[in-house]
Amino acid sequence: EFQKKNAEVNFQTVQIGLMYDRKVLYERINQRTDEMIANGLIDEVKWLMENNYDYRKNYSIDTVGVKEVFKYFESEYSYDEMTAMIKQNTRRYAKRQMTWFRKDKRINWINVDEATRDDDIAGKALEIFSAF
Repeated sequence: EFQKKNAEVNFQTVQIGLMYDRKVLYERINQRTDEMIANGLIDEVKWLMENNYDYRKNYSIDTVGVKEVFKYFESEYSYDEMTAMIKQNTRRYAKRQMTWFRKDKRINWINVDEATRDDDIAGKALEIFSAF
């Protein structure tokens, strides 16, 4: 309804992105993949298969992680290959995202690392916001 009215927007937005060093980002991706597997990713995909879901037909589950586990169940990948492929494909996806977002000049980037606290990010975001 709001869009149909062509109402004038009377506020400004500030976009903030968090930029990790690539090495740290990739380490976090690898760790997160291990956590996802430990927390039941394989069982979730097994349930999908048992209930006739297929990533080749159900595009909503054609995601990094799910399709590699399907391929593991189909004996296309060993367990170690499956894990390595999830990590590799997630890193590739992250790289594509960063390439896309870096082109957006509206985003104000904040460099972060493992030691960066939420309060530090909030403070830097407030500085950026205050400059507008």
